[in-house]
Amino acid sequence: IDLFPCHNESPTKQGYCDRVTSRILAEMIDYRFEDNVVSLPKMSSLMRSEQLFCTIDLLKNPKREQYMAFSQPVFYLMPPVLVTRKNESEVQRIVEEGELSLNTILQSSLRLGIRSHRHYTGSISRFINQYEEKTGVYHSRNDQVLIDMLTGKRLDILFLNAAELPFFDKNKELVGYPIKAENYIPVPISCTNTLLGRRIIEDFNQAIASHSLTTLSAPYKAFLPASLQSRYDNAVTALSGR
Repeated sequence: IDLFPCHNESPTKQGYCDRVTSRILAEMIDYRFEDNVVSLPKMSSLMRSEQLFCTIDLLKNPKREQYMAFSQPVFYLMPPVLVTRKNESEVQRIVEEGELSLNTILQSSLRLGIRSHRHYTGSISRFINQYEEKTGVYHSRNDQVLIDMLTGKRLDILFLNAAELPFFDKNKELVGYPIKAENYIPVPISCTNTLLGRRIIEDFNQAIASHSLTTLSAPYKAFLPASLQSRYDNAVTALSGR
């Protein structure tokens, strides 16, 4: 899953990850952190070198747990949404209570575009493979190309992370529909899995626990389309009760 616009993508040059980590780091008074911008390949190299670093840019998975210690969730991402043009009649016919079912979409003839090498959730990846076999899928290496094809009516649907939609939909022509039964995605902080890294994660957990999930989710919520914010509020309330 891409976290864009996690960093430096707003007019104030702060993405939602920058905003939430600044709240947490303010309580980590025993440490001095320096910001460094590195690519994901470089981060993968750092993980294997055991060089101490911490990041909010890595979602937890078994492979990464070999090299990184993870905190409790800081906040949760909405799962990817299906994006289409407003008033797209074929999509509107299959919307149920503001959501779409992957199985229902699979029966349609809607033209789907995907970005090559983008990481989707497991269920959406499986859906894309099925859709490609049945109907065909347009591939591009560039999200903006797909957006232009969608607004130009050469594509009908594509998947984006919910917080990306306002960034790409400058002319307010598009709408994003949540996918039924998709889980919200926890976003932790991780540090290199060394003795010191694990101790820092313990302190991060204390700092995270001192805030409500609603408070820590607010920066991410501000980047969501207005049409999805109340749904996100409801999900955060439910997740807070776990």
